[in-house]
Formats: sequence, structure tokens, C-alpha cells
Amino acid sequence: AAGAIGVAGLLWRVTGFTLGHSVTLSLGFFGFVPSGDWFVPAIELTIAATIVYVAAAVFRFEPETAKGHSAGDTRMFLVTALIGLIHGLGFSFVLQNILRVTSPDIWKSLVAFNVGIELGQLLIVGVTILLLALAGRISSGLEASGRKLLAGISGAIACYWIIERSILLAQAI
Repeated sequence: AAGAIGVAGLLWRVTGFTLGHSVTLSLGFFGFVPSGDWFVPAIELTIAATIVYVAAAVFRFEPETAKGHSAGDTRMFLVTALIGLIHGLGFSFVLQNILRVTSPDIWKSLVAFNVGIELGQLLIVGVTILLLALAGRISSGLEASGRKLLAGISGAIACYWIIERSILLAQAI
């Protein structure tokens, strides 16, 4: 949620991600995606690239001063929805290893899995926001430094994944 100012901006971004994520999680699980050996490493590579993109956004972030909905909010909703689409495909591969399309009550299981993933993500976001807010009470610079530290670590790990997944993709092609 890089660049989100306030709860409304954050919820707008989370909603976009969740909608995109839910669509491709379902489509991927039911097999409406390519089945070649190259596809999983390609999606994992793309997921890592989106993490680098978001980490970079934290470093170029400047607080928005406008109140309410803006064209920037709509653009960020679409960006996070696109990122959600990509990440949903990644989770669909995991789900295929847990459930079978022919399982009884598959829709309930699919909804439960998706809700569980989203609740886990919200928990992580909530704890992170709380810790950053506490750091901000200690020092205004500490919150910004904490954001950049988390973004830097996430971006560095994602860069490693990009290299690793690129090798796997090259081997699969």
C-alpha cells in the first residue's frame, strides 16, 4: 500500500488487490491458464517484479495532500488490481496442491481459502501499520526509516527471486 495516506486510501488499494487476486485465484485453480512448464516460473518471476515495483514506490513516495477520491486513487486501484491478478495466479498453484476441482463443496473451500489468505494479508498489514505508527510516535523520521527499511529488504529478496525464477524460466523454455 505504498503511497496510501489514511485508511480510505489504504482500503481503496487493498480492495483492488483483493478483487484481482480473487479472480485469478479462481481462474487458475480451475485450469483456465496455460499449463506449460514455463508458466509457473513466469508468474513467480512476475510476482517478484511486482514486489520490486512496490518497494521502489516506497522510496519515491511523497505524501499526497489532496483529500477524498482523486484520479491518483483510481490509478492506484487499477495498479493494485493488476498486481492482485498476478499474485492470485501464484496462490492458485498452491491451491491446486491442496484441493481437487472435484472435491465436495469446492466453492466453499475455494472461498474459505481465499478469505483465509486475505485475512492473513490484512493481519500482516495491520501489524506493520501498528508497528510503524508506534515508531512514528517515538520519532517522525523513525516511521519513514522503518518503511524504507522494510521496502528495501522486500525489494532485495524479490531481486534474488527474479534471478532465481529467471533461471528456472530459462530451463523450462
